[in-house]
Amino acid sequence: MTGLWTTPPESTYRFDGRHYRIEDSPALPKPVQSLRPPIIVGGAGPTRTPALAARFADEFNSVFLSPAVAEAQFARVDRACEGAGRDPGRLRRSSAVTVICCGTDGAEIGRRARAIGRSVDDLRRNGACGTPDQVAERLGEWAGAGAEVLYLQVLDPTDIDHVRLIARQVAPRIEPRRAALRWGLRSQAIPCQRGP
Repeated sequence: MTGLWTTPPESTYRFDGRHYRIEDSPALPKPVQSLRPPIIVGGAGPTRTPALAARFADEFNSVFLSPAVAEAQFARVDRACEGAGRDPGRLRRSSAVTVICCGTDGAEIGRRARAIGRSVDDLRRNGACGTPDQVAERLGEWAGAGAEVLYLQVLDPTDIDHVRLIARQVAPRIEPRRAALRWGLRSQAIPCQRGP
């Protein structure tokens, strides 16, 4: 894919691989992003996934892993980068947070949990659930594990007030040097500097 994306205009692309071959492709359409879109590799595999990320990725995503497991996976990716002769610091780290459920009080949190068919206890254990302070603290655990970007899964896209609450009361509480937040509906990011 990267070969197709980076082929100059008015040129053609050729690839002769083990499983497929491309000859004289105009490599169109070109991506909108300058040079090419970022390659994101993610997963929990202990060996192959880190090796693929070290070799091909611009970003590694610890998909739906707890902060502790994500931290261990980031360490495996770092070792794979070092083994491949790549500076681990040049690979962005992100985590997809299973579900976010935020409310200003217990009633609002419970209503949002019921709307997505989940229990508050389950969401607290496996996602980020609670008041804005509690959710920000929980998201900080992924940032503390090494995530620079957090992708938040909001399961009820019709609850725009929920998205507003996250944007106005959770995002500002995230340590700005630790992680940026991104979520669905329309991908938004809060730009942050790389932290220690």
